[in-house]
Amino acid sequence: MSQRLNKLLNMGLRGKLTTSFLIILIVPCLLVGMISYYNSKTKIQNQMEQNAKNSVELINESINQLLSGQKQAVGFLADTLKLNHMEQNKADIQELLENQKTENPNAAMIIVGNKDGSYMYEPRNMKIPSDYDPRTRPWYKDAMVNPGDIVITQPYYSAADNKYLVTVARTTNDGKGVVGVDIDAAGFQKILSKNKIGKKGYGVLLDSDMKFIAHPKEIPGTKEDKFIADRLVNRSGEFNYKLNGEEKHLIYDTNSETGWKLIGTLYLDEVQNETKSILITTSIVVGISVLLGLLLMGFIIQMILKPIRRLMFAAEKISQGDLTIDIEVKSQDEIGKLSAAFNQMQDSLKELIYSIQEKASSLAASSEQLTASTEEGRATSEEITNSIQEVATGTETQSGRIEESTEEMSKAASHLEAITQSTLHLTSTSENAAKEIEKGDKTLHLTFDQMKTIQRTIQHLAKTVEMMTEQSGKISEIVNYIDDISNQTHLLSLNAAIEAARAGEEGKGFGVVAAEIRKLAEQSSAATDRVRDVVTTIITETDDVSKSMKEGVQEVDKGLDAVNNSLIAFNEIEAFTNAVNEQIENVSEKVVEVAAVANNAREAFKVINKVGLEASASVQNVSAATEEQFAAMEEMSRSAEQLTQMAEDLQEAISGFKLVKED
Repeated sequence: MSQRLNKLLNMGLRGKLTTSFLIILIVPCLLVGMISYYNSKTKIQNQMEQNAKNSVELINESINQLLSGQKQAVGFLADTLKLNHMEQNKADIQELLENQKTENPNAAMIIVGNKDGSYMYEPRNMKIPSDYDPRTRPWYKDAMVNPGDIVITQPYYSAADNKYLVTVARTTNDGKGVVGVDIDAAGFQKILSKNKIGKKGYGVLLDSDMKFIAHPKEIPGTKEDKFIADRLVNRSGEFNYKLNGEEKHLIYDTNSETGWKLIGTLYLDEVQNETKSILITTSIVVGISVLLGLLLMGFIIQMILKPIRRLMFAAEKISQGDLTIDIEVKSQDEIGKLSAAFNQMQDSLKELIYSIQEKASSLAASSEQLTASTEEGRATSEEITNSIQEVATGTETQSGRIEESTEEMSKAASHLEAITQSTLHLTSTSENAAKEIEKGDKTLHLTFDQMKTIQRTIQHLAKTVEMMTEQSGKISEIVNYIDDISNQTHLLSLNAAIEAARAGEEGKGFGVVAAEIRKLAEQSSAATDRVRDVVTTIITETDDVSKSMKEGVQEVDKGLDAVNNSLIAFNEIEAFTNAVNEQIENVSEKVVEVAAVANNAREAFKVINKVGLEASASVQNVSAATEEQFAAMEEMSRSAEQLTQMAEDLQEAISGFKLVKED
């Protein structure tokens, strides 16, 4: 069963349509033909059976009419004849019988029997046995048993000619005799023969003992077959039976006057013969209908399959990438609408592929541009990284130099404190100046040397501060450059995100990368802002330190001049002790101021060193962020290369479609 079902499912559309149409065509035609045939057969059989019933009823009525006529004749004779003087009135009686016989052709014989055994009959040419005694005959006995009533005897054989007959009899009014009218079985047979039952059917008349009174073939007086007689128990009915290989339908009724069974036998093959022509006609009609249906089916299938084949051909071409097929729409039915929809689908597919081609070209160009931008950004990030590394190195170097300057300033401060103590001591011991001239000379030389050292240190520190200012300016420029790159990276990531959104599902990964790059760019921008703030602070504080250092240099120069003047005037110390005291006081004041300036410079150098360390840490953070940005740029570059490859693959896939007809 499953194999047949699979075979049916795998059958072509023509086979399925043909099978379906054949089933739809043949099955209803056969059903209609069969139903029509069986309905006609049933109607014909019912009609023939009804005709048989009507024939049986007509036979029954004919027999009743026959018997009724004989009853009237018997009644008339019984009322008319006077048998007291039968011998004297013999001529009159004979004439009366003769007239009655002439008027009653259905009477086989009219007979009158007297109680004394005498009788008269008509026709007189009937040969009656010489020992005939009417009083011994059934008709006489039955009438005498029922005086005054008309009786119908059971069938019996005539004593005159041995014919099978029935007698209608009644006693005469004077009760002296009985009048009887014989009805030959042939008369009943004649009635049966007049009422045809079909073409081969026949009627049968049975008496109450189930003996034949009339039958076209059976001998009157013989008994009906038992299997039939046993089924004639009801007053009327019908049934089928088979006899000698022939199927028959029997209809029977009972005569109310005599109790006889009236039977009509119908041959069922007559029904077959009658319906045979209907069967032939129905078969011809069904055959013609099927033939016309087959022609119409072929035409319809061709109408269905032809456009479907065109659609199949177009679908195969489209599956091969050829979108130049144009299906001609010849109808407005479902297949025509399908063809129109197919053309619309093909046009939509063309527009889609054109759009994909444009998008693929744009995507390829954008991906190449993104790749180039990514490479440029990667190179820029690499340069930034190198620059930041250099800045970090310079910052570390600057921090070291500032730390050294701080140490030198600490030493200078210590020396200035010693000078302060010395000048204070000179002030307190100016009275012993002479004694301390030599010591003072040495001290002044030492002071001069220290001041020279301080001058050199401060000058070096000033140069360092100026260099730091220059480096801070460079850092500011680099930070601005990093900020510009971050802004450019942010713009590139926005463009990449837009292109990823246009790419749809395939650009989701690229969009994520672009978002990460945008975050890194924002982080880089924030970091550069922090570095810019720090560098700005460094520059501001460095400017302050530079101003202070300039003032310190000026003061140191003044101190050197003062010491030099002290050395020049040292030989005149004795003469100018008071002036020396004043100069010492001035020097003491200046030394205190210089010490304060030195302390301030030392504190400033500590601040600069701290700022430098913070700047170095910030630069390290910027360097790390830049390295992350560089790695993101490399990832973006790889994604851009993959996007370019995807765009090329998409263009290659689309290139397989043929969108324009070739001339």
